[in-house]
Parts: sequence; C-alpha cells; structure tokens
Amino acid sequence: MTVRTEQVPPATDQDDSAEQVMTGNTPPGLEESLVLAMDSLLTLIKLFKAEASLALSILPTYVLLNLARLPIYFLTWISFAVLVATAIYILTGNLLLTAGAFFILQLGLTFVLERFVRKTREICSLPETRKSVAVTVASIKERLKDEQSHS
Repeated sequence: MTVRTEQVPPATDQDDSAEQVMTGNTPPGLEESLVLAMDSLLTLIKLFKAEASLALSILPTYVLLNLARLPIYFLTWISFAVLVATAIYILTGNLLLTAGAFFILQLGLTFVLERFVRKTREICSLPETRKSVAVTVASIKERLKDEQSHS
C-alpha cells in the first residue's frame, strides 16, 4: 500500500480557501474528500431506503402478531384469576368468597389499566404546550388590559 504525500502550502486566510472552492481551484485532496463524503451519503440513503422498505413489508405481520397477543393475554389473566378463586374455594369452601376474590382481581386489573390510560392520555395531551399557551394568552390579555387602562 502506498501513501501519496503532497506538500500543500499552509492556508493563511479563510477567505482564500473559500475563494478557491468557489472558483474551482480546490486544494489537492479536497475533491476526493467531497466525492467520498457524497458517496457515503448516497450509501446511507440507500441503506435507509432498504431498511424502511423492509420495515414496511413486515408491518402487517407485526400488527397481526400484536392482535393475536391480546386474546392470549386476556385468557392468561382469566386463567390466573380462576386459579386464585379455586385456591380460595379449596381453602375456605365458601363459594361467595371465591366469587368475591375473582371479582376483586378483575376490579384491581381494571383500576391498574385505567391508571395507565389516564397517564397516557395526560402525556398525549401536551401538558407543557398547554401551560405555555395559557401563559402566553394570559400575558396577551394582561397587555390588552394595560393598554385599555392607559388609553
């Protein structure tokens, strides 16, 4: 492997180097660097396009798998609740207590899910943006009141 060495006079002024690029008198090596940079950029664009098309082609499978997961999670939770209720029935022999335990498990899960839904809704409602808009509107109203009181 050979390394090409060239002596390049040191740049004394930034304006001179910018002028050289604009007039087409580029220093040795700068043109090759630009070509390599453009080639790298084009390679990255091709990679992005390939990965994006792969992701889009897999998207229907991903959606179907997520839809299939929902009933499986539901059945798993019901099975767990039945297991707990059966254990309570075996320990106590009281059918009403068993049904109550099953109901309390379902109610507990409902509260947990409702809490997650409310947190998600709160995050999606853009709270900081709303605060900023409220502060801006309040300051505009205050300015209008001040202008009306001065006039």
